[in-house]
Amino acid sequence: MTVEQIGRRLRTFYKVRSFHIDVYGHVNNAEYLRFAEMARDDFMEYLGLTVPQLLDAGVRLVIAETRVRYLRPAVYGDTLEIWGWISELGRVRSVWEQEMRRAGTEEVLTHIWSRVACLDAGNRIIPIPAALRQMLERVLEPASSPPA
Repeated sequence: MTVEQIGRRLRTFYKVRSFHIDVYGHVNNAEYLRFAEMARDDFMEYLGLTVPQLLDAGVRLVIAETRVRYLRPAVYGDTLEIWGWISELGRVRSVWEQEMRRAGTEEVLTHIWSRVACLDAGNRIIPIPAALRQMLERVLEPASSPPA
């Protein structure tokens, strides 16, 4: 998938397929989390770090909390424009934000906040390694806050 950086945000695109659609004719709510996960993986690769590289270094990024604000439905055939950035970068945790839009429009369909923790191979919380921190700082854009 193609990823590009615009300012402090990353952007990629995914097409909505028939298997993303639920009985109500729109993208199932759980599918937005799958799109978010795919985009996060693509964003990490774009920034120069893959999941296998993290695992080889004994580092695991795990989602501790996710909040999703569903604003409008996506439907079969839509192309999702997914934007991603880091809105909070702490010692051991970060907040990854993603906004999904209908491609070519400013229409926000979904906003996702994911609190991500850094663990070692024994599943103990560890500080974010320096190389990972530097990578995340490239897309650090503090400002947004999760929904109440």
